Amino acid sequence: MITFKHLTILTRIKVKGKSSEKIKKVLLKLIDGNLTDLGCVNSDLHQKTNNKNVFILYENWEKKSHWLDHLKSERKLLFDLEIENCVAQLKIEEMKMIQ
Repeated sequence: MITFKHLTILTRIKVKGKSSEKIKKVLLKLIDGNLTDLGCVNSDLHQKTNNKNVFILYENWEKKSHWLDHLKSERKLLFDLEIENCVAQLKIEEMKMIQ
């Protein structure tokens, strides 16, 4: 059996009103930066097909410490400020791959 050591982060973002295009642009900008962060394996953005106000950010990090460093980065803090009035719901889940 293969052992997977990556930390997977699933972030579900539900956007208020008509903010989906704005949030999409901000998320894409964040992802571009994430890919340059130490330990970021991938960072992918998904949007629900039947509700354009719901996004899922799917990320894999080599180590939890790399993800925690990312959370403290200036880029991430600026992202949080940009979206704070546009988000109705935000849920972050830490996961590990089993197989």
